[in-house]
Formats: sequence, structure tokens, C-alpha cells
Amino acid sequence: MNQSFYIGSGRGGTGKSVFAVNLAATFAILGRNTLLIDMNPGMRSLDIMLDVECESIYHVFDVMNGICQLEQAVVRVENPSNLYLLPGGLMEDRENLNPEKWEKFLEETREFYDCIIVDGAPGADAFVTTCASACDETLMVVTPELTALRNADMLEDQLIRKRVLKRRFVINRMKPELVERGLETEASDINRQFKCDMLGMILEDDNFRFSADAGVPVVLKEKTYIAENFRKIAGRLMNAR
Repeated sequence: MNQSFYIGSGRGGTGKSVFAVNLAATFAILGRNTLLIDMNPGMRSLDIMLDVECESIYHVFDVMNGICQLEQAVVRVENPSNLYLLPGGLMEDRENLNPEKWEKFLEETREFYDCIIVDGAPGADAFVTTCASACDETLMVVTPELTALRNADMLEDQLIRKRVLKRRFVINRMKPELVERGLETEASDINRQFKCDMLGMILEDDNFRFSADAGVPVVLKEKTYIAENFRKIAGRLMNAR
């Protein structure tokens, strides 16, 4: 059974796109043909994180608007080999999203892939909720800062209004040493704030930034805490089918 996941965040700077790249890479490592879609028009970055910016010619809105075929726009990532990227569009595409076209596009695209990961735009506006509502599940990436948590809470409220009922959240960039000193919100307190379940927690690690700049998903390095953590997260998502 194919699955589609929308990756959202209440604001920028939560590490949402890095999470999306590494989750998609993990699914691919586990043998699933995975399509990663950049739905952050005008702010696209996934092609850089996967070192395929020179191969990105068409984008997701070109496919939806009939300018090109899906296979012309999709870029195959060299490693992992089961991972494919559909680059993001231009800033003006954000204002011209047709909900029916988006839903039809996802429905037709899922026939060719085992898993679709949609990296959405930060925030909680109509563009975000429209993109999220067409996917099977929304994963909210949050960080422990109080302002980030408030923004994430606003996103969840908007998703509920849009009847996006299948949601989970991931705590990203957690620093245990700050929690111990009482300088950062504890995971248990964050868990009580949301109306959905926690999917996992990811610690702050400079390797995420280094790997993103190098264009190589950090989960490709096997037998590390990061790789094993993402495998557990991906396993929970697959077992929830």
C-alpha cells in the first residue's frame, strides 16, 4: 500500500527540510521507491541538499499544469538509488495552486511510488493546509523554543479546521543538556501541548548541517545514532498502515 506524508512546521528554522530529506532517504534505503516533492515555492532547497541542482529543469507545478510529463521533471538521486526528487516551483506558483489539480496529481503520482514525502512551506496559511489535506498523514516538525511551539500549535489548529485528522509531530534539534539545566522545554511538556501523538525525537547534531551543505543525506552513514533513529521513525510510519 502506497503512503504519502506531508512535512510541515509552524515557522522556518525548525530543520523541516533536512528532516524530510533524511526521512525520504531512509525509506529509500529500506527498499521503497520514494518520491520527495518540494512544495515550498520560491524557497526550494532540496535539490541542493541532494546535490542534483544541475539536473533540475522542470518542477512540480510544470507537471500539474501540463507543461511536461512527470518523468521529465523527476530527478533520480544517485545514492540512495531508490530516491527521486521533484523540484519546487516559483514564488508566484504559491498563489496559483489549484486544490483539485494538486489532489489529482498526488493520486496519479502515487501509482508509481511506494512512498511520497511532501516537504511543505513553513507556516499555517491556506496553501499549507491545502497541500497537507491531500496527503495521508501530516508530520509536524517542532523545536523546543517557546515561540516555535506556539507557531506549531497554530499550525495544528489550522490543520484541524481543514479536517487534517491524521497528524503526528517530531521534536527536532533537542539539547538534553539544556533540558537538564531547565533552559529548554521537556519532551513530556511538549507532548501535552499537542492534540496528536509524538512520532520521535531528534537531537541537535552538527552533522545534519554538514551533510546538507555537502548534498549527502546524513542517514547514509550506517550504524550511527542518526541513521538508527530515522529507521525507527520510518518503521513506525510503515507499521501504521
